[in-house]
Amino acid sequence: MNLDSDAGTATPRKARERERKVEDMLAAASRVFAQKGFHGASMDEIAKAAEYATGALYRYFPGKEALYVELVERRIASVLRFVQERIKEVKDPVEVLRRVISGQLESVRRDMSLLQIYFGERLETSLSADYWKRLEVQQERLLSLLADCVKAGQKKGMFQSGNPRHFAVALQGMLHGFYRDWIATRKSGRALEEESEFITNLCLRAVLKSPKS
Repeated sequence: MNLDSDAGTATPRKARERERKVEDMLAAASRVFAQKGFHGASMDEIAKAAEYATGALYRYFPGKEALYVELVERRIASVLRFVQERIKEVKDPVEVLRRVISGQLESVRRDMSLLQIYFGERLETSLSADYWKRLEVQQERLLSLLADCVKAGQKKGMFQSGNPRHFAVALQGMLHGFYRDWIATRKSGRALEEESEFITNLCLRAVLKSPKS
């Protein structure tokens, strides 16, 4: 993010003001990206939605890519914080994994624009390598959290044996598949809360040891 050149010496008040402007711009970008997609949105439209001059938007973000990545990066980090808060003080590996999965689902249900922005378009070839790497770092944090959950359950003999990361990739892949399906049918009136319970239980059954194991 391209903050003012004097950011390092800014007073707390000025720092808060900069962050407020950035939040305004990101909120506007979220609305425009969700409505028009990454390719259909323009910096002029985002600036207008944020009620700032286009030049002011460019002062903080050098282009649409930077704005998009900053927005998604913050949203994924917010999901991770929400999930981590849910598993504080929880010791049972099954309950931890349940909360990690259901926490992700709850986060995206409460902010469906994240699904539309991040999963609505295939942007792997549209974003530069450096920007895409930033998003991969956030996704890797979620994968690592899932893998740690699986590993803890395996140590206690509750989960199936196998590479914890492989389980994590499979679980996250299942979640992403449902996210894309939610986007495709978002106007059908589906009961996402009920579906979230089904998805969570499905993911748990994928790793739990069967009684005969």
